Amino acid sequence: MAKIAVTMKLCFIFIILLIYSCASSNLVESEVSGKYSKNLRSKGKFSIDYNLILNTDKSFSLSIKTQDANPKCNAEWELKANNILLKCYKSNNITEMLSSGYVKKKEYHLKLLNRNKIEFENIILKQK
Repeated sequence: MAKIAVTMKLCFIFIILLIYSCASSNLVESEVSGKYSKNLRSKGKFSIDYNLILNTDKSFSLSIKTQDANPKCNAEWELKANNILLKCYKSNNITEMLSSGYVKKKEYHLKLLNRNKIEFENIILKQK
């Protein structure tokens, strides 16, 4: 009987710890907001700079700077569990759409790895 009571206590403690750890893994917008970046260099041949700013008012700015282009996107972001959805504004300006600064993709699904890291299209952006 004593073994069953100890086993039940251990199971109860395990369940409480499991519930607590799941509840604390979801971050809120204010904890995620900030500047994230990554610079990729290829032995002096080229570089790509990724910069993402998540503002507390749920607006964001994304830029991907390469040698030949600097596409930028500004709009709103949304946090769901540990995923971030970026929704870029659409443009009707043909000149802007043909420029090297135009982002063709209008939605990005990012994975929040932790408070300081976000996965963006297989690239890990770190918070500054």
